Amino acid sequence: MEVALHGKCNTDNLELQLLKSEESWELLEKREFRGKSCPDELLNVGKEIVQNGKGLPLVVDLIAGVIVGLEKKKAVRLEV
Repeated sequence: MEVALHGKCNTDNLELQLLKSEESWELLEKREFRGKSCPDELLNVGKEIVQNGKGLPLVVDLIAGVIVGLEKKKAVRLEV
């Protein structure tokens, strides 16, 4: 909130709530796989990524944006 107030222009602040684990997963999956389901071999690492995002929507979206262009391998995601 402090960052939003500091950078405030002519708009109201938008207060985002933390996402539940399921919501974080949906966001990551939709962003990374563009409407398709996550392959089974990436499911566990995807859930770990979501857990590390701690429910912060911008973090989950940022990570999804980074990994979307990477090779679809578990080892690559673990590096991220």
